Amino acid sequence: MFVFLFGFGKGKMEMTLKKFNFTPGEKISGHASLQLNKPVKARAMKVVFWGERTTRHTDHDSHGTHTDTHTETIYSFELPLDGEKEYSSTEYDFEIAIPGNLLQTQAPPEIGGAVGAFMKTAMFLAGPIAPPKWFVQAKLDIPGGMDVSKKVQVNIT
Repeated sequence: MFVFLFGFGKGKMEMTLKKFNFTPGEKISGHASLQLNKPVKARAMKVVFWGERTTRHTDHDSHGTHTDTHTETIYSFELPLDGEKEYSSTEYDFEIAIPGNLLQTQAPPEIGGAVGAFMKTAMFLAGPIAPPKWFVQAKLDIPGGMDVSKKVQVNIT
């Protein structure tokens, strides 16, 4: 009963990618397979490609050491595969182009002089910046309920 109340059990999403390691300018090709237990009204079936970066900031004060973690989305692209309708089990092929300048746009700009030195010091004090993590997710967007989705991490180098 707990499972039913929270919307689980509507079905499952499977997603396969032709590969997991990419370079900017390549295409992510894959296949999404939606298996539903019964027809479901949904807003859309889509695939989302995004990157996120996590930063950690550590403060030292008289009460001890505190570390805050912040995750920000640095890139996002959504590919609609189908629109609003009642969905049954179905399959979709998809292809998403990775922008050729994806990694260059994520690097902080080089600024010289005193301003550049100040910014480098501020970035150092803010804590380490982890390299971005990249994901592909196939998702059935269900209004007022738990989406049926599958997320896979990919490497962009």
